[in-house]
Parts: sequence; structure tokens; C-alpha cells
Amino acid sequence: MLATARTIDIYGVENSCTPASDLLTKLTYLGLCCRMHTDAYLQQIAAAHLGVADVAVAFSHSGCSMDTVKALRLARRAGANTIAVTSRKNPLLAKYADVCLYTGGEDTVIYGTAIFSRIPDLAVVDLLYMGIIQSDYERFSRSLDKSGAGAFFVIFLQGRPPVFDAFLRFSNGKLNLLRLFCGAGIC
Repeated sequence: MLATARTIDIYGVENSCTPASDLLTKLTYLGLCCRMHTDAYLQQIAAAHLGVADVAVAFSHSGCSMDTVKALRLARRAGANTIAVTSRKNPLLAKYADVCLYTGGEDTVIYGTAIFSRIPDLAVVDLLYMGIIQSDYERFSRSLDKSGAGAFFVIFLQGRPPVFDAFLRFSNGKLNLLRLFCGAGIC
């Protein structure tokens, strides 16, 4: 879905701009045509101009940020494939998503959710990025080389931190999220 999209629109407001911006950066490194507006009204205008060859990705921790919901609804109405990334089960955002990626669901007792929403969202972004690379390694390794990120990527994989190794061991265990994403056609 993402690797073959004509255009990828990315939506998010407030704290959700962080993972949205990270996805924009990673997809740009891969040479994919994508855009992200930080202004909610511009997100909605862009969404209305998408078509069946396009994909819209929306980030909302609560799943009910009205500006993000409006943008994804307009993208879906325009015929685009839609992906929602949220932590809540059955959020309003999911109503307009072809694919909904849930990052967790328990509310925190600490005031503010930025830290609790950002980390799982960034993990999903990294999984999508790796899944896209794996979907057509030759194509995307050339794109990384053109972007100047190819050498960094190889160094990262060779000198990855222990946390990444632990994640790889976990993901190769009972549930490999990368295979799940790719198998579902999201990447």
C-alpha cells in the first residue's frame, strides 16, 4: 500500500506531529512522494484532493482528535486508502480507516500523555519503514543511497544498540509485527 502509493498524506496535530514528521522524513529518504502539513486546515484541503492511487496516514493517540478525523474522513471520501495509528480501541478515527494500527490501550494515571503516545507511535513508524524497505530491497536501498542515508542505514544495522537486538528477538518470537504489516499489505 505505502510502497506503491502515488502520494502519501500524513496527518496529526499537537503531540501526534512528532511521529507524523518522523514518518515523513523516513518516506522521503525512500524516495516516496509524501507530504505533511502542520496546519489542520491544509491537511483537510490536501485530503480532499487525493484519489484511489493515494494513501493517507493519520496519527491520533486518542483516536478522536477532530481535525485528524476530518482529514482522514475527507481522504477516504476522495477514494484514498487510509491508515490510522491510535492507542484506543474503537476510536472515531478507525471508522474512516481501511487499516487501524493499535499501539496500546491503557490510560495512564500520570497527567499528560505525550511520552506514552510518542514512543509506541515512533515504533510503528520504524516498523513501517523497515517493512517498506523489505518489500523491495533493491529499489529502496538505491533510494537510500541517493538520499545519502544508505551508509548510515548499514552502520545502524551493524552497530545497533542492545535494545534493538532485544526488539528483534521479541519480534522474531511469537509475533513478528514487521511480517504482520507486510503480510497485510500495509507496507
